[in-house]
Amino acid sequence: MTQIQLENVRVTYGNQDIVHDVSFTVESGELAVLVGRSGSGKTSLLRAITGYAPVVAGRVLIGGEDVTRRPAAKRDIAMVFQNYALYPHMTVRENWAFPLQAAKLPRAERDARIARAAETLQMRRLLDRYPRELSGGQQQRVAMGRALVRQPQIFLLDEPLGALDAKLRVEARSAFKTLQRELGTTTVHVTHDQTEAQALGSKIIVLDEGTIQQIGTPDEIYDAPANRFVAGLFGSPPMNFLDAELTRQNGDVGVTCGQMTIALPPQVGAHIFDHAPSRQVTLGIRPEAIRQSPDAIEGSAPASVYVTEPLGHNVIVDIRFSDQIIRARGDRDDDRLANLQPDDPVYIRFDAAQVHVFDRVTGQRFG
Repeated sequence: MTQIQLENVRVTYGNQDIVHDVSFTVESGELAVLVGRSGSGKTSLLRAITGYAPVVAGRVLIGGEDVTRRPAAKRDIAMVFQNYALYPHMTVRENWAFPLQAAKLPRAERDARIARAAETLQMRRLLDRYPRELSGGQQQRVAMGRALVRQPQIFLLDEPLGALDAKLRVEARSAFKTLQRELGTTTVHVTHDQTEAQALGSKIIVLDEGTIQQIGTPDEIYDAPANRFVAGLFGSPPMNFLDAELTRQNGDVGVTCGQMTIALPPQVGAHIFDHAPSRQVTLGIRPEAIRQSPDAIEGSAPASVYVTEPLGHNVIVDIRFSDQIIRARGDRDDDRLANLQPDDPVYIRFDAAQVHVFDRVTGQRFG
């Protein structure tokens, strides 16, 4: 069991900083996910852990030992890439045996490790096939198996599911999560897919432009995003953002947007009002926290339907409100929503318990 620690790590390529002063810890046996847009520095951080990217400042510790200057070959780390990097002229068995032969393991030990990996990954009947004879999901398991047979201290995975279609991705991530839990190997998984990050990680590290935006559990990241960037990255459809204004009446604080004012819980509202540098803020509301009705209800405001999108048991309703389009999600079994047509009038209300208030300039979340 091995812990990974990054302390104020900085990575540069040429004169350009790619990773800025990044610190985080992945506990022994934990599955942590690095998530961010393309170019956010995810892969550079992974390469810093392996030793393939130069760390110009800070430290990388594995199992409490400073390995910042240790060569990559001596860090006992296995990597899996999006393109799998399989040897096309070798069978599955030969692909798995190659790193073990390079490590000069005895034949009996090699065979035992390959047999265990084949059993774990349900690949016994495919050991003598070549990569070209396998499906994308099977090739992904071969890549995992090649890392697995090495019995490394750490798994690092760089977009390993990106080449699979949607159905296979769901199956593969479920199988991988089960496998990682059974093995208990410390793992860092890189992805740009927020759904994949939430499904896999016990810890999510959100990265943007080489800096950490937030670290937390999937629930913490979704329910209490640190800033507008994180809030907009997670959720499908993503969070709606509207220009709003803080108001205070008889000591009660609310957020006014268009013809709607949402009363904030007393302690939360008072904190936000006292710490907001300006009354002009950004209101964030997730699609599932928008209540829709054909009739006016207390606290609602008038709007109109722009377009509807049936999605399985859900229906996504794009709504014209306060001079912009926002997206709401509801139950398709609700006839009031399923039968909505473009330009139909509708009344909407925001669930006050799920309203987020952000600084309009910095994007930081209040509360």
